[in-house]
Amino acid sequence: MVQGEGSSMRRIRRYPASPRRVRGLLAAVALVTLVGAGCEVADPGPADVLTPKPYPTRPPDRPAISYAPGASHLLDLYEPPGSGGQRPLIVFVHGGGFSGGSRSGVVPSVLRFADPSPPTAEGYVVASIDYPLLSAQPANVTMRDMVKDVRRAIQFLQDHAVEYGIDADRVVVAGTSAGAYLATMAAVADGPAWEPVAGRTTSVQGFVNQVGPTDVEAFLDGASTETSIGGQLFAGAFAIMAGCTVTGGTVSPNDPCRAVLRDASPVTQVDPGDPDGYLVCGTGDDIVPCAFVAPLNALTRSLDVVEQPGVNGHGSTDYGLNLTALAEFLDRVTSTAT
Repeated sequence: MVQGEGSSMRRIRRYPASPRRVRGLLAAVALVTLVGAGCEVADPGPADVLTPKPYPTRPPDRPAISYAPGASHLLDLYEPPGSGGQRPLIVFVHGGGFSGGSRSGVVPSVLRFADPSPPTAEGYVVASIDYPLLSAQPANVTMRDMVKDVRRAIQFLQDHAVEYGIDADRVVVAGTSAGAYLATMAAVADGPAWEPVAGRTTSVQGFVNQVGPTDVEAFLDGASTETSIGGQLFAGAFAIMAGCTVTGGTVSPNDPCRAVLRDASPVTQVDPGDPDGYLVCGTGDDIVPCAFVAPLNALTRSLDVVEQPGVNGHGSTDYGLNLTALAEFLDRVTSTAT
């Protein structure tokens, strides 16, 4: 991991400055200037990437555990081999634009850490969760509802830590795409309105955001010019859940939904007391371009920019991210828990 203030801005300026991305690039530079520059992750060497491709799948060790009432509140557990006492936990949140995907889609770069072999120092218990999806307009669920569901799963696993061989004080929440957004919010959102249980505060030691937007309002405004159809549909799901009126592909500057979007954005919710994060974006991603995946504050956030063609798209960064750096991040944040 290459440390140094300002390094994230340097990486952002390396994105291709095509006309469709100019506005997004300017927004990203402004955002990084506002919230501080994180540390840049070094480009991976041949031994630092996920192999083989495709990565072998495995069935869950404990499938279909109910973490809350409802058919969609299920999770699968993947356990490291052997008996190792209480292990650290990664809670994985799948993507799918809030309207698709399932817990069976746990990504290889997360599932890999259920294996205690290098580059990680020990094996993690991995929990992959389902959650109620957006299936109607007006919205049947909101961003806040989904964040609460992620936190319900975290709290359930912490409450059953002894049963499942988990260290309740060594928890990381991770996700990809829409799930990355939810994982980030589950780690940083403040206040009782975001908590599933009154009087209880959800606590994790870190989060991993793989290709998930961190400024929802900017993503919605930039989607029509900065992204593909897939990105526009993804942004549209945010608009539906926020109750926006979309006219000609845009939302009025005066639409009351903008306050909802800002409140539901990691860049609004983050503060210095929040856990560390590891962010991943791909320079070939046309659904959530790197301009919308930015460090959330100075010094402690890591931005892993995947540039290698073929593994730098929205669904392929698993095979281009620096797995060694990610392992170092996971081991560090879970080893410092008290």
